[in-house]
Amino acid sequence: SQPPPSAAVAATAASSDDDAFRAKLQITAGDGATVLPPCFRTFAATPFASSVVAALSGAGFSEPTPIQAQSWPILTAGSDLIAVAKTGSGKTLAFVLPMIEILARAETPFRKHQVGAVVVSPTRELARQIYDVVVPFLATVPGLAPPALLVGGTDASIDARTFAERGAVTLIGTP
Repeated sequence: SQPPPSAAVAATAASSDDDAFRAKLQITAGDGATVLPPCFRTFAATPFASSVVAALSGAGFSEPTPIQAQSWPILTAGSDLIAVAKTGSGKTLAFVLPMIEILARAETPFRKHQVGAVVVSPTRELARQIYDVVVPFLATVPGLAPPALLVGGTDASIDARTFAERGAVTLIGTP
């Protein structure tokens, strides 16, 4: 069955607005044929918990960056994404906040040693930066253990003991 004409016009207008938004910000899909979902142009448009949105505002963010506006609807829908953006563009929050939203939506609570997400970084420095971004946002979700940072150059027995004592829903580290 066809949608009512008013719904079709609204969808076309939204698509046209999103196309203009993407063109202005140079957001493209690699193959040119992929249909992208509507962008989240405001924090209020996201499915993120109000505590996460408040943490974003508290951290001084006023609106999503282009990489966030387009990646959040894709990732929160559970789809895979490969994205490229400049340094300082907000890539870390582009994947971290959907990850936290997916963890928060888990149907059953995570057990102490049950891991829900693994973030692998090519360097210790980047792993530390990602960890530092994850900590305050993950803390906004009640019941989720703080993340664990697992990188080379540290005592693995201390990491194992810490994980055994407190658990971690999110592991961030290097190969």
